[in-house]
Amino acid sequence: MRDNNGNRGGGGFRDRKLFGDRDRKPFGNRDRKPYGDRDRKPFGDRDRKPYGDRERKPFGDRDRDRDRKPYGERDSKPYGDRDRKPFGDRDRKPYGDRERKPFGDRDRKPFGDRERRPYGDRDRKPFGDRDSKPYGDRERKPFGDRDRKPYGDRDRKPFGDREHRSFGDRDRKPFGDRDRKPYGDRDRKPFGDRERKPYGDRDRERRSYGDRDHRDERPRYETKPEDSFFRPPNRRMFKGLYDPNAVQEPRRPRREENEEEYGFGDFSHRREFGDRERKPYGDRDRDRGSFGDRERRPYGDRERSSFGDRERKPYGERDRERKSFGDRDRDRGSFGDRKRFADRGENSEYLSELAIPKVAGRKPELLAPVGSREMLKAAIENGADAVYFGLNNFNARMRGANNFTSEELPEIMRTLHERGLSGFVTLNTLIFTNELDEAAGLVLTCSNAGVDAVLIQDLGLAWLMSKLAPELPRHASTQAALTCAEAVHATNTWGLAFSRAVAPRELSIAELKRLADETNIEIEAFAHGALCMSYSGLCCASEALGGRSANRGVCAQPCRLPYTLCVDGEPIRDANLVRFPLSPNDLCAFPLIGDMISAGVAALKIEGRLKNARYVAAVISSYRDGIDQAMPPHAKARPSRPVMTPEIKRKLEMSFSRGLSTGHLNGTNHQTLVDGKTPKNHGMLIGEVVFVTKTGMVEVQLCAPLRTGDGVVFECGNRAESQEEGGRVYTIERGGQKFDSVAPTEKAPLRFMLSFGNDALVTERVNRGDRVWKTSDVELEQMLDATYKNAEFLYRRPVVAEVEGKVGDKLKMTMTDSFGNEVTVEDTEDAEWANDRPLTQETLEVQIGRMGNTPFRLRRLEANIDENMMVPLSRLNNIRRSAVEALLEKRREKGTNRPVDEMALAQMREEIKTEFAEEFGKEVVPASETKISVLCRTIEQIEAVKLLENIDTIYVELEDPRQYVQVREMIGEDGPRFAPATIRAIKPGETHYVRTLLNSYPDALLVRGPAQWQILQQSNCPVPMTADFSMNIANDLTAALMRKAGFERMAFSPELAIENICALLENSVPAWFEPVVYQRIPMFYTEHCLYCKHTAPNEATKFPECGRQCEFKNISLRDRKGVDHVVKTDDACRNIVYASEPKSMLANVPAMVAAGIRRMRIDFVDEDSSTVRDIVRQFREAATEV
Repeated sequence: MRDNNGNRGGGGFRDRKLFGDRDRKPFGNRDRKPYGDRDRKPFGDRDRKPYGDRERKPFGDRDRDRDRKPYGERDSKPYGDRDRKPFGDRDRKPYGDRERKPFGDRDRKPFGDRERRPYGDRDRKPFGDRDSKPYGDRERKPFGDRDRKPYGDRDRKPFGDREHRSFGDRDRKPFGDRDRKPYGDRDRKPFGDRERKPYGDRDRERRSYGDRDHRDERPRYETKPEDSFFRPPNRRMFKGLYDPNAVQEPRRPRREENEEEYGFGDFSHRREFGDRERKPYGDRDRDRGSFGDRERRPYGDRERSSFGDRERKPYGERDRERKSFGDRDRDRGSFGDRKRFADRGENSEYLSELAIPKVAGRKPELLAPVGSREMLKAAIENGADAVYFGLNNFNARMRGANNFTSEELPEIMRTLHERGLSGFVTLNTLIFTNELDEAAGLVLTCSNAGVDAVLIQDLGLAWLMSKLAPELPRHASTQAALTCAEAVHATNTWGLAFSRAVAPRELSIAELKRLADETNIEIEAFAHGALCMSYSGLCCASEALGGRSANRGVCAQPCRLPYTLCVDGEPIRDANLVRFPLSPNDLCAFPLIGDMISAGVAALKIEGRLKNARYVAAVISSYRDGIDQAMPPHAKARPSRPVMTPEIKRKLEMSFSRGLSTGHLNGTNHQTLVDGKTPKNHGMLIGEVVFVTKTGMVEVQLCAPLRTGDGVVFECGNRAESQEEGGRVYTIERGGQKFDSVAPTEKAPLRFMLSFGNDALVTERVNRGDRVWKTSDVELEQMLDATYKNAEFLYRRPVVAEVEGKVGDKLKMTMTDSFGNEVTVEDTEDAEWANDRPLTQETLEVQIGRMGNTPFRLRRLEANIDENMMVPLSRLNNIRRSAVEALLEKRREKGTNRPVDEMALAQMREEIKTEFAEEFGKEVVPASETKISVLCRTIEQIEAVKLLENIDTIYVELEDPRQYVQVREMIGEDGPRFAPATIRAIKPGETHYVRTLLNSYPDALLVRGPAQWQILQQSNCPVPMTADFSMNIANDLTAALMRKAGFERMAFSPELAIENICALLENSVPAWFEPVVYQRIPMFYTEHCLYCKHTAPNEATKFPECGRQCEFKNISLRDRKGVDHVVKTDDACRNIVYASEPKSMLANVPAMVAAGIRRMRIDFVDEDSSTVRDIVRQFREAATEV
């Protein structure tokens, strides 16, 4: 703003003069008092004058008593001693001598008067006298010379327009010429040196460009090369990546070992600035520097101006009016306005801009579960991109699902391909040795039928498929437990060549992104459905409790059973309210779809093959809408957050819900992951019981819609299986009036009287305060049924048509679908001249767009035809029908002509025997030389075992890994081999849990997964490795694969019975194996920590908030039989629930010894030393007496 003389002011508002206007003098004049009117004096009443008076001095004088002295005692005067008056008196003047008055004398107005203007008057320079010039000498004026106004003249906008770029273009350099650097010379950094940060030092809270309304944290900047404009505020964040002497490409700094605070989902724990791939102009939550990234230099680049480019508008959209820095009325502050996201909805683009990284992923595949024909139709008609289903054997849903037969498979795949869907078959169980021939036959059936991929758990089967049907894609099931990039790299090293991996449910969005970034295969993640308490593939609870295993497709869901949680042997307080401590809430990632897309997830998987068609229709239609909402309009935009409307929430909750949560996607929150009150579907919360009448009616305060005929359930305290009360609503009354339906809301709840059918409800068990859940919605069920019970095609895939034609030639049409399938058909006759109605673009669009009851819809038609040609409509219809049929036929042929090798299994077994011919021909040692190894979990057990004779190896698994060095010294060099065990699962960023074991100088290592093997290979592991039973070795092919990987010994999977073990030994080398003959099976290996949930103070959500309760408390789970199952923790704070009863193979030892086994392993949990000695003695005697 300029004054009347044309001088430029220093800031302020448009209609106010700098430091006052003509009518009001700054800091007061003789007529108006500062800081108040004439009746109120500053710092006192009417008798006290501001800034000192001869009769009464401010801040105390010699006549004031001690109790009223400011800043000190009587002898300590403010601003000086007794001879120096505050702010000066007649004898001593502050801030100068007698000739210079404070703030100017009466003849010189402070900061200028009407005749003198601040900041630039020719007779008075702004920051000193005529000989002291601001910012330089007389040749360089502040912000430019007199002829060049700062930021442009009055006719130009502050940051430049098309004709004039304010902060640098090729002809005008910012703040000086090319040889002068901004704000200083080449030896001085902009805004200060490296120790002083831009906009002030680190301890001063300076806002961007001085906006007084900005209250956010200071902007931070990304790491820059030496010649860059800014410096990173914290070099430790970029350790190992920042080279001040070299220009580097932007790289993502390595995450900390604990990734929970780097989450994409949990935005309250996100690092500031978000993702480095796309950073907006210095926003709080993004990494980019305030004026651009590394390639774009602040305040002018010769190729691209930072604040004056037509294609890139700063701080707003192209169509928005650009505002200056820090305008109060701006919707978006320059570097983070406190009000920026206030009063905006959940789906606001501003909220999405804060939360979602700017790297847009491709549109993910929506994968639906199918367990019946109805579910298949529901998935197709509600927008699924692919389905997964099982056949009559070897799938993880052998119990309860209506699996398809091998004979049905070709027809199912033709239907799916016609409708534009992919079909995946699940062979995701362990395969025993005598089952490999049957499994190979199923693989051939899948390949010939055109199956798009097979989901696999068994690594031996994956190896077989790579030889049997090499072009049939292989997906690693979540049962394969590929929990990190190292696990994927291991399978690639072994030659399994998975094209996709289904990530564990325990990974957060940040970990999913890291998994996707560090691998070269697709990542599929669960988005909705039931959560397993244990890591998939590592759950042995069904095997331990009932003799049937989830790894064989017959999970008994023991995690949904009631348990009494005991601490130090006593039930916890309110144990009856937490009857199901291992039953997690259901997963619902709908609000996080955009984050998962940005993380690089290629497919969103819906769990639920054991559910029904209504569930599939409700969930698939909801997530179809969510994905379409989240996808950006063009490739360079970022995904957004979809809106969960009340209708979508109603469908998701009413389809099936134990309580919806984001699971582990936002990081594990131990307080919210498990509700513990019910393992069943409770639907949608609709209200609370107010009163129960003696006539059987219940008064309920409703907060959601309800209709007569809907089903409700009352939460009567403890909702065990036999304690639910509820039924169909018979009548809804209020004030004597009956209603068929009511629609209260959470903001406007209403009370109604509900009645139920005769004897449908035991009202004595319903109490005031019980929550009411709607479990059945008749209207919604009818709407969902209509989507898959009609014969019409409701969901159609887009096609593009191209029409070419000339008079005298046959009309040709090329039709292309979204998968790249292309067909070309032509008319049967030549086109003719049109006499009155020529063929037009509009006519073609109408006729070709009449797809009828086909799975297609016309998205776009491109016509290249003569203007005066004519083709009858009947022939156009024939062309359309021919094109549609040709396209359908091409789809049906998809994947049906893959090469296969039916002799692959026999050839592989021969190759294995040839490769290990020496080991196959080696003579078996006598049974008397059978050796025993022991796994110990306490120091007492180790001390007892090391004194026993004929102990080969002491495997060690301790909760505190720091004790491994002590154990190494305890065992000594002359004792048994010392072999620490790795943890069972490795998540992204947890490689240190494995590498630190090498610091204890082990003699061997017990390896429990592919990731652990890969990490040790990268560390050049110098000691032998034993593959634990968690590697799921169930057949001879898997055993040979592990041997090729370098394992010295290996344990069988606990699912193998003695006949399966003998079959395996017949096709392998017995010397490879060290079976576990005695153990208390680890039933659950879970990310959820019971110690943090139930014993930590103040409802801690994670470590270390829990206070390390596991170090001085012991938790156990007491089942319905009164048996306690002990709960331990590992180095990664994961819980392991051990079975109370051991699984002993003492009776089978003679058979194994006869088959060639000469090593056995015994695992202990918390047994005392005498028990350890007795058990070891029993098995040694059984082995040597054969």
